[in-house]
Order: sequence, then structure tokens, then C-alpha cells
Amino acid sequence: MAFDAGMLSCMVREIRTVALGGRIEKIMQPERDEIILQLRSTEGGKRLLINAGAGPRIGFTELTRENPAQAPMFCMLLRKHLTGSRLSDIRQEGFERVVTLEFDTRDEMGFACTRRLVAEVMGKYSNIIFTDGDGKIISALKTVDFTTSSQRQVLPGMRYELPPRQDKDDPTTTTRDRFLALLALESPDRPVEKFILTRFAGISAAVAREIAMRAAGQTDAAVGSTSPDVLWKHFDAIMSCIREGNYTPTMIFDGGTAVEYAFCPLTQYTAPLENRTYESAGAMLDAYFATRDREARIRQRASDILRLLTQAESRIKKKLELQHMLLAVLCVIFY
Repeated sequence: MAFDAGMLSCMVREIRTVALGGRIEKIMQPERDEIILQLRSTEGGKRLLINAGAGPRIGFTELTRENPAQAPMFCMLLRKHLTGSRLSDIRQEGFERVVTLEFDTRDEMGFACTRRLVAEVMGKYSNIIFTDGDGKIISALKTVDFTTSSQRQVLPGMRYELPPRQDKDDPTTTTRDRFLALLALESPDRPVEKFILTRFAGISAAVAREIAMRAAGQTDAAVGSTSPDVLWKHFDAIMSCIREGNYTPTMIFDGGTAVEYAFCPLTQYTAPLENRTYESAGAMLDAYFATRDREARIRQRASDILRLLTQAESRIKKKLELQHMLLAVLCVIFY
């Protein structure tokens, strides 16, 4: 399961359609690794969630979140700079899992300026970075210094740079000749899924398996089990959905449990599993993450409580040991 570049492209299109030009009314940070921007546009009020934690993603949400009594520093900084600003642009950086939200606002002196919020939706490396109009980092949800990474630092005052690109092709711009040339380098026994995942950026395993299913009739099909032209046809059909913005947010249910989602239909799953499509990607993500986010927060809080109790137990043990030592010394002195 992954919020891949195709899903991000779907979400960017939805945000652009619904909220471009909207103004920020409120900014919240209900959890340490996510923020919510309350926007007011011609479509009405919308809440845009950006999560850089266990379920990294960006999208509209209708789920309610309980905010802390004291807003974190990152949230207060965003409120200072972005409250009342207008969302002037949103774009995906190439076919990477990085999206830039651009806002028209005013600086401390009242002059018009631009501010950017960069959401890097990249698994455990996810981050939310706030920059000025020239790309200089003002702050970040997670700062990265030289002790954390020697390749790329994310610190206030530094110029923002995109994460290092993988040595893979952009599937949305790949030509038929390039695709067939890459395919010719593969062993006939290599699974289609592995070929797609290792050669092309931004595609999740579910989508790679879907291409294999449509081309060869099975998700674990080998490269040599179907003709190159047929494989290209189905690969290009999926990529055309992204290029043309023809998304069909789809989620797979096993009984009442959501097990998979994607920006396109997933024909690889059949009865008794249920394919359910959604009018919006935001509604689909809410349905998928509602239970998982709650369970993740419970596990995190349970872990925090356990850590506090463990630390308290350790302190108490040390105090008892000191008291026993003191008692032993007093016994020697007085008896």
C-alpha cells in the first residue's frame, strides 16, 4: 500500500479544481506530524490535510481532529505567515511524490509576497517544508542536519532542494521505443511487476500488478508471457489516465475492511473482494485512513505512556536503592 505519484497527481488535480484561489481561514496541527489548512473557496469551506507521519498523504478531509490546547511552534509560524493568504498555485514536481503549494500573502511590512509549502509524501522520509518565494527555507516540520543526512539537509536559512531523484524513468513521458528498449534488457522470467517497479518512478506495487493483470491475465506474470506491444498498450493506458486527468479513485474491501486503493480501477481483485469507486479522492482516503489513523494514534500514545511509566519505574528503583544504602550505613553507624 502506498500513496504513489499517480495518487498524488490525482489529488493535486482535485485540489486545483476545488480550492485554487481559496483563502486560508485557519491552520491547525492536531498531531505532531500533520497539519490542516482550512480553506474558503467558491466551493465553500474545505479542509486540506497534509500528513507526514505513518500514513503520509495530502488531500481534503471531512474527519474531525482534536487540536492540542497549545499549538506547536511550526503551526504558530504558519498561522503568522499564511492566515488570510490565497492559494495561487499547486503543482506536482515532475512525477515525484512532492507537491508545492504557493500562496499570495503579505510580509511583516505589508508588501505583497509569495510563500510556499512543500509536502514531501515519501514514506518515512515525508516532510512539510515552509519556504519564501525564492525557495529559502523558513522552517520545516522535521529539520534534517548533517548528523541525520550527509546528502541533503533541511534547515532554516538554507535553499530548498528537491530530494535526490531515483535512477528511473518518468512513466508519464516514456515513449513506446524507450519502453520496448528497457523491456528488451529484461530476462523473460522476470515478473512484469518487478520490471515496472525497478525501471519507472512513482508507481506503486498495486498499479504495477494491475498492468501485469491487464496485459497477461495474472498479477505475477513474467515479461516473456505476453507480447511487448500488448504490455506497452496497457502500461500506456494507465499512464494516459494520469496525463489526461481521467482518474477513478478505487478502493478494495475485504468484508468491511479496506485493503487497497489506487487512482484507477483494480481489476486484479475479484469476488469475494469488493471494488468500490469514489467521486473524490479525498473521500476515499478518509474512508481508508479513518480507522488506521485512530489506531496509529492509540498505539503511539500507548507507547508514550509506557515510556513514561518505564522512566518513572527506573527513577523509583534508583531512589529505593539509595534509601536502602543509606539505611545500611545508618545501621552500621548506630548499631
